[in-house]
Amino acid sequence: MIPFSTNAHYRINTINGLGKEALPFTMGPMPVQEFLDEFFPSSQLLDHGYTPLSQQPLERFEQTIQCTTEVPAYCKFAHAMSALNLDLSFVDVSSRGDITNCKSMKYDIKPDICVYPSTIETPDRCDVSKAEIMIEFKWSRGDDPFSTSSSSSLFIITSSQRARDTMGQITAYASAQLGAQWRTHAYQILIIKNYARLLRWDHEGVTVTEPIFYRESPALIDFLQRYNVAPLAMRGHDETVFRVTSCQLMATARQKLGLPSNTQIFQITMKDADGLDVTYLVPAPVATGLSPIGRNTRGFSAYDTEGDRVVFLKDTWRVVLPDIMPEGEVYKCLNEKRVRHVAMCLASGDVLGGLNAHTTQTGRFKDAPWVRHTGAVFITHVHYRLALNIVATPITSFVSSRQVIEVVRDALIAHQGAYEECDILHQDLSVGNIMVHENKGVLIDWDFAKLAHDILLIRSRSL
Repeated sequence: MIPFSTNAHYRINTINGLGKEALPFTMGPMPVQEFLDEFFPSSQLLDHGYTPLSQQPLERFEQTIQCTTEVPAYCKFAHAMSALNLDLSFVDVSSRGDITNCKSMKYDIKPDICVYPSTIETPDRCDVSKAEIMIEFKWSRGDDPFSTSSSSSLFIITSSQRARDTMGQITAYASAQLGAQWRTHAYQILIIKNYARLLRWDHEGVTVTEPIFYRESPALIDFLQRYNVAPLAMRGHDETVFRVTSCQLMATARQKLGLPSNTQIFQITMKDADGLDVTYLVPAPVATGLSPIGRNTRGFSAYDTEGDRVVFLKDTWRVVLPDIMPEGEVYKCLNEKRVRHVAMCLASGDVLGGLNAHTTQTGRFKDAPWVRHTGAVFITHVHYRLALNIVATPITSFVSSRQVIEVVRDALIAHQGAYEECDILHQDLSVGNIMVHENKGVLIDWDFAKLAHDILLIRSRSL
């Protein structure tokens, strides 16, 4: 790999693998005005200071478009944006990738421009844990992974290596930002010389707009003005998580969790089985490089402030299907029946819950008249959290072959007990879901579990 290369072709194949995985879950080309009205409705922004402007100073983009190559356009565009007096800072980070938050990723995260809130000390390089929007520039239409033709039946372009490179880049940026922040969704801007596209990523897919010829259309500026005044939740921030500011509480959590003294600590509150609030303190999330589309499961060792103990907290996006039980309900049955080699569930539930639950939005538009279908099945995901009473280690950390055999035996005992006592089948018995705790096996990750009766019923109907 060439460090900080502007040519994505020299990046390792993992980046293009991410893009290939995301391509079928692309929803577009969404009309830009519909994109703005759906995700940043002006009726909800007027009280926050949004004022639609009848005329936009679009000539400010002339110097950007006149650049003969891509790189000089970064600072020209950032300068044009600074004149809008937004509470956002546009920083050219094209040669300064993230060196802090993406250490577990095998490639550089280095968009061309990062947009930061003006309320923080603006980083001089890419910092995916603080970025609001990432902007990627390309100076040839051949780099655009999406079609500009209104007559084409296909929206995604896969025949061009350059287009595949671009898709890999923007997918990697979404993966890093959603991984390193507490977010429900994230926005990007892709600029192809004289036109731009807006992108909205969530854990169901990515919604992409039609081209915005920003020298003639005010839509790009309108998007940024709406984003500028939008509430944090509308921008994609998870407002159920709070940064801990108490020095004493931070010190206690770091000590209990064995963390360095500079680790950021966050507070998450959940409901236990009795409906009472329980508070867990966890470190900042880490970007792992996994696809942004899917369950995006993140696990934390968490400090239980009431119980003064270390527990395991799982933050995930569960699939919403009629025959798949929420994991907390599975654990409730397993725990009530005292199924062996299964952890005790302390708290679980959809984040916020009810009509306010964090829910993916991409699939809502699958039947829109503008959609060019890819053949992918879009499945709604809901943000979900679960706390368990133990923090176990992977079976791959075994100390002897005897321990491996005993731990696998314990997992099979759990699987048998779930079926015999609760009529539940795990459906994902694998190395990653068999853990070790105090030299005993523990079977985890019951989020794909189903009632055996339901499985047999489905199979009988297919015969």
